[in-house]
Amino acid sequence: MDKEAIRLMLGHLEKERIQTNKAIRKLPRGMLRIWKNGSGRIQQFRQYQYEGTLRLKSINCDPEQVYALAHKSYLMEKLRRIEKNIRILKGDGPKLCSLDPEDILRSLPKNYGTLNPLRVIDPNVAAAPDYPNPVFDKSLLPKPAALSIGSMDPRDWAAQPYCANTKKHHRKIHMTARGVACRSKNEVLVLEKYDALQIPYHYDEVVQLPDRYVSPDVIFPDPYGMLIYHEHAGLQTEEYLNDFSEKIQAYAACGILPGHNLIVTFDHDDGGINMDMIESLIKDKMR
Repeated sequence: MDKEAIRLMLGHLEKERIQTNKAIRKLPRGMLRIWKNGSGRIQQFRQYQYEGTLRLKSINCDPEQVYALAHKSYLMEKLRRIEKNIRILKGDGPKLCSLDPEDILRSLPKNYGTLNPLRVIDPNVAAAPDYPNPVFDKSLLPKPAALSIGSMDPRDWAAQPYCANTKKHHRKIHMTARGVACRSKNEVLVLEKYDALQIPYHYDEVVQLPDRYVSPDVIFPDPYGMLIYHEHAGLQTEEYLNDFSEKIQAYAACGILPGHNLIVTFDHDDGGINMDMIESLIKDKMR
C-alpha cells in the first residue's frame, strides 16, 4: 500500500474514531449483560458502577435500553478495531481488522445472539415479527403464485403491500443502498442490480404453490406484464440442494419454468457471485 493510500485511510479511520466515540458518549451508562437462569429463561441486566460498587439492574421489561446498551457494545468493539487499524497503518501490527458489521457481531458475547442483530447495529430499526410460517400473519396472507400482472403499471404493482417472508428475520443484517434488509451480501448485490436497472420488484415475497409456500428472492414483471421469478441459491449443502430441486419441480407444476419465467442462479463454491451473468439473464427477460 503506497503512502498516499495509507494517509487517506488513516484520515478516514480518524474521522470514524471521533464519530464512534461521540455516539458512545450519548448512550446509557453501563454495559449489557445477558445470561440464562436455571430454567433456561433469558435474563437481561444493566451492569454499572455506583459509589465504587458494581451493580446489576434488570432491564428485561425495557427493550429500548437493552438495544441501546447492545449497540454500545457493538460500537465499543468497532472502536477497538478502528484504533487497532490506526496502529497497524502507523507500522505497529501485521494485519488490519475487519470493520464489517457481521464480523463485529461475531465478536460480541455469545448470549447477544438472542437479540435481533439488525437492532444491535442500529437500535432505531423497528423489530419485525419472526414466526415459523408466514401464513400465520393474518393481516397479510400469501397469494397464489401468479403468472402475470395484466395491464397494471409495474410501479403500482411493486408498491402494493405483500406478505414478506419474516422467517429467520434476525439474519437480515445486510442492507441495500435503498434500505432493504437482506440475509446475505450476495442478495444485496442482486437487489442493487435490479435497482440499478430501474426494474420494480418484490423481494422475498411469500407465494402459495399447490403443496407449499415459497419465497423467491425476486419477482418482477417483464415489459409485457408476465411475472418473472428469480431464485438465487447461496448455501449449497446436500440438504439445501435437495430442497431447492423440489422447489423447482413445484414451480414447474404451476407453469413457472427455467428459461421461460424462472431465473435460477447460484453462488460459486467459494461464495462468489457472477453479477455479469445475472445482469445478462435479467436484461434478457426485459427485452
